[in-house]
Amino acid sequence: MQQTMENYTFLNKILIFAFAILSLISCEPHEDKLELYFERQAIRQVFSIADYCNEDFDSVYILHPYSNTEKTSFKNLKMSNSLRGVCNANISFDSFSTLLFISNGYVKAYSEIKNTAARFTTREIPNDLNLFPIKQQFILDNERCVHLYVE
Repeated sequence: MQQTMENYTFLNKILIFAFAILSLISCEPHEDKLELYFERQAIRQVFSIADYCNEDFDSVYILHPYSNTEKTSFKNLKMSNSLRGVCNANISFDSFSTLLFISNGYVKAYSEIKNTAARFTTREIPNDLNLFPIKQQFILDNERCVHLYVE
């Protein structure tokens, strides 16, 4: 009986330890795969967001920090109320931009891109120019600022 109780206690300790390890692993911050794509993007190399996307999106909307969503085409985008709330909250942060992926006029997905990976707030992409075809070509400069690529 004593041996059975010791085995039971030992088994409980192993399960608690395993649960604690799994909890710690699941608390790791989520890294956005698109953000990793931008972090790995070479400087002065032309790219398109379509190169990354597996989905069939037709356009991308770049939501800059501090955007006035009432004076841009953002107000006309079709999306869920919860996503609209996320976007309106995101514009108050200057550390990242939000990319909205659109298919058939409806926002299907979004991605938050930290400025350390790619800065979309430059003179080359003014705040009133937000909607681009998914195959639009861009280029990163030495400071990781995103510019429109024109041949």
